[in-house]
Amino acid sequence: MRNLLYLVPLAILLQGSQTNLASGNSRYKQATEAMNNLLRNYDKRIRPYSNTDKLNITVQLAVERFGDIREKEMDFSLDVYLNQTWHDDRLNHTLDHPIILSGEFKGSVWQPDTIILYVRSLTVYNSLSEPSSITIYSDGTVRSTVRLALVINCLMDLRDYPLDEQECSLAMLSYTHQYEDIVYKWSQKPISIYDHFMDEFSIESYKASREIARYTSGNWSRVTTTFLFKRQIEYALLQIYAPTMLIVSLSWLSFWISKEAVPARVTLGVTTILTIVTLIGSFRFQFPKVSYIKAIDWFFIVSFVFVFGAQIEFIAVLLHSVYKQQVSMAVPDVENGVAESPRDFSEVDTQTESTNQQNDNKERSNSVAQSSLRQRKPNTSLRKTKSALKFAFVENDCDVIDKISRVLFPVGYGLFHVTYWFYFEYVKFLRPLSSHGTTSSV
Repeated sequence: MRNLLYLVPLAILLQGSQTNLASGNSRYKQATEAMNNLLRNYDKRIRPYSNTDKLNITVQLAVERFGDIREKEMDFSLDVYLNQTWHDDRLNHTLDHPIILSGEFKGSVWQPDTIILYVRSLTVYNSLSEPSSITIYSDGTVRSTVRLALVINCLMDLRDYPLDEQECSLAMLSYTHQYEDIVYKWSQKPISIYDHFMDEFSIESYKASREIARYTSGNWSRVTTTFLFKRQIEYALLQIYAPTMLIVSLSWLSFWISKEAVPARVTLGVTTILTIVTLIGSFRFQFPKVSYIKAIDWFFIVSFVFVFGAQIEFIAVLLHSVYKQQVSMAVPDVENGVAESPRDFSEVDTQTESTNQQNDNKERSNSVAQSSLRQRKPNTSLRKTKSALKFAFVENDCDVIDKISRVLFPVGYGLFHVTYWFYFEYVKFLRPLSSHGTTSSV
């Protein structure tokens, strides 16, 4: 009797599972019958509303992540989920749930032949099954989803590199059907970006638009999304600007080396020139062969001119030194018969005595002025700073050209930096890009 009591609940559970299994089998059977009925007389070769009206296709783009933006190849890469939604009245059904088909069965119904313009590489992700699906709702609405890895051509303007902003676009249209047959439009939330992180760029903004593209073969409905990327300056500062500025500053050290140390000054000049040429060459192969001068080219050219100018300055110092020696070694022309008389010597002695008296008077006046300055007791640190600057730029025994160059070269390079950064950071010009075909908004 006790065993019977244990068997009763088990029988109830078995009966319930059989009921659920029958209910599940019934749902499967209903779905199978619905699909068979839908596809029995369905012709996937003919688009919906082929004889009555245009077909509206709503597009939604979900960007999983952005890849590299390559200046030399003029392209950018991204991973996206592409959703397309349209209505097909031939696929109305009475099920209380949508019919979801995996990618291997998506060819059972009509789908738009959407193409993405200017694609260099398109990959459908490999997985255990094709990463796409078709969802058919009871009212005949169909939604297609596919995951793609894209490499798209991007016409870049590198005039402001590396202080530039780049606009890259992704455009889609039908390959077969013109504007009279199919019209593309964006959904209410057209673009979603899941991962904004990029190594060298930051995403400033993005916009979605649709237009009529006019080609020689006719008018086509096209949807376009444009991404605005701004290059981050940190990499350029560490790899380009800082090393170049240090090399230019290193070339100025020759102004403080004695002009008699010819090997030291020549070695320093040649080393800095070769270093900056090597630095320029290392970045030259990273860019395409464009017909205009980039911002980084201006920076390299002017920096090279300052480094090369330091070497030219040393040549000017040597020539000036030779000229001074020739002047100091000039003597009266005895060979022409011109000689000094005793009167001349007496006049010279008189002039020498008067000159010595003037020098004594100047020394006394300088000592009086210095004693008066000592009585004022100026700030010690300020006096030391002034003395160091005066020694570095005025009092030390060096050529006058070196003294001028110590001030002129840093000031000139500093003015160039002010002009450079102001122009390329705040002065922007609108440079329209060439487009393929003529477009107009709709």
